[in-house]
Amino acid sequence: MTDDIHPSPDKASAAREPSSGDAVRSPSARRLGRRGRLVFKLVLLAVSLLVALLLAEAGVRIVSPQPLAGIMYSDSAECGFWNLPNLRGKAFQSEPRLPRYRITTDSRGYRGARPVSVPKAPDTKRLVVLGDSFVFGVGVEDDQTFPAQTERLLNEGETGEPFEAVNAGCPGWGTENELAFWRARRRELDPDLLVVAFFRNDLGDNARHLLFQVRDGRLAFEPTRTMGRAKRIARLIPFYSFLSEHSHLVNLLRRSAVRFFLEPPPTDGPKSDEPDRGAAETRTPPTEAAPGENPALEERLRLFSLLMGALVDEARSEGIPVLVLLLPSMYDCVPGAFPDYGRVEEIVSRWKKGGRCESASLLDPIREARDRGEAIFQPRDGHYTPQGNEIVAIELARKVGEILSAKRDDCEGPR
Repeated sequence: MTDDIHPSPDKASAAREPSSGDAVRSPSARRLGRRGRLVFKLVLLAVSLLVALLLAEAGVRIVSPQPLAGIMYSDSAECGFWNLPNLRGKAFQSEPRLPRYRITTDSRGYRGARPVSVPKAPDTKRLVVLGDSFVFGVGVEDDQTFPAQTERLLNEGETGEPFEAVNAGCPGWGTENELAFWRARRRELDPDLLVVAFFRNDLGDNARHLLFQVRDGRLAFEPTRTMGRAKRIARLIPFYSFLSEHSHLVNLLRRSAVRFFLEPPPTDGPKSDEPDRGAAETRTPPTEAAPGENPALEERLRLFSLLMGALVDEARSEGIPVLVLLLPSMYDCVPGAFPDYGRVEEIVSRWKKGGRCESASLLDPIREARDRGEAIFQPRDGHYTPQGNEIVAIELARKVGEILSAKRDDCEGPR
């Protein structure tokens, strides 16, 4: 009993001695323990962050779903930015919850399933269609764009001549991009007819001055590369391309960054070069203003006149006829709601009377089809549906036939 209560010194010392399984931890063991705790904390932080991002993704999908659009641009010293080449049926989305549409580009960035041949095939009549997202065909398949449908209609005609329509549209472009592109690629394209499409947000796009400045009333090519730099930074983000094609959260942050960092001062022009924003500003029509009452509009019209006038005159100087195609927005179809379209139409009409170019306004055909209840515009985005593109193609094919027929008659002379 006594021994149990008061252990002998030998037993006490034995109790104090560590057993073989409780050896004193070495400094390296202590470091490993600290590392383990650090790794555990980092893993816990990563898991927490992942859970938070997944919850945020779910919230955006429920509250504010975004159109899913991957990378479709590349930097271009020629024209600011241009379509990525060699896209093979890449899926994009113009509006949330709408089916995705697929994009194909050739090795030079032109949209369409068939590559653009350089030089063009012998005896082929080629028209080059320059423009923004409406020419490119945001929201529709490759064969539903109006350049593709125009080519099909012309080849089904009775002329017997093979026609080729080159889709040289790029979402986010303004007239300044089209002028720069024309100067860089007119030789390789070698068109028989140049079609330049205008949409109202071109006026705001030009106001960014990404490529041209006005010096003493003349255009000076002084590219800023602002948007190219932003795109390069974004593409440093790991898995950015994959996330932009699948994540609503990433697309929300992406568009918010564009609005915050890249927008020009407030105008009624476009808010970015994102493919889904080509017509978004048509949702709220501005108040009507008489000529001269809106200084910002007058300045944008002067800039448009310089840019489009230079493009028209440079093509004409090489014997290439030019057709300026005026594409209306959904609010241009409401009489008196929007002054820009009518003012541009007046400018182009004067050029037509002076023999500088041909022109075609799609306002009446688009308005009539819309009044008949046809689905011409995508409901939120405002780009043309396949039916809207078809109406443009029908009118464009008719006008192209007239222009090329008149050109043949001029070349043959009086009989």
